[in-house]
Amino acid sequence: NETPPLLLPDGDLLFPRMPYETNEGGRFRLDEALMYLMSARVADDGSVGVAERVKAGSLTSARQHVGNTAYDARNETLYFTRCVDNDDGSNTCVLYAAERNGSKWRRAKELGYPVNVEGYTTTHPAVAYTPAGKVILYFASNRPGGIGRMDIWYTIIEGGKPAMPVNL
Repeated sequence: NETPPLLLPDGDLLFPRMPYETNEGGRFRLDEALMYLMSARVADDGSVGVAERVKAGSLTSARQHVGNTAYDARNETLYFTRCVDNDDGSNTCVLYAAERNGSKWRRAKELGYPVNVEGYTTTHPAVAYTPAGKVILYFASNRPGGIGRMDIWYTIIEGGKPAMPVNL
């Protein structure tokens, strides 16, 4: 999988998985149709425990790929991508956010417009902070106004509300 793992401050490691199985000819075949999140505990010595599929309803989907995570530790918010497969073999992705309350995730919410634009992909979130402490959410998108196929954009998030994204 091309998506990196994400270590949360409490030692939970999140990572996406798209399981494959090898058939008798040694070729890979898709075992399950959708990518989903796994979770494992990281011990103080750095060893990683047994991974389990994330069952939190707000972070899973029966009909969408789930992955590409970024974590805002200051606001305990996970940003992630959900993607649907299109009939032409491509997929369309949108960004979601889920707040964490202790060890539980609240219901994920689609970020909506102006971050997600209907009919276009928004994916690969990354979180940073301005010197003043505001949240900056970077992401890749093929939305209108870009100069390439998948440009890098950013938005400032204040009070949980994203501002109009800016193309880098």
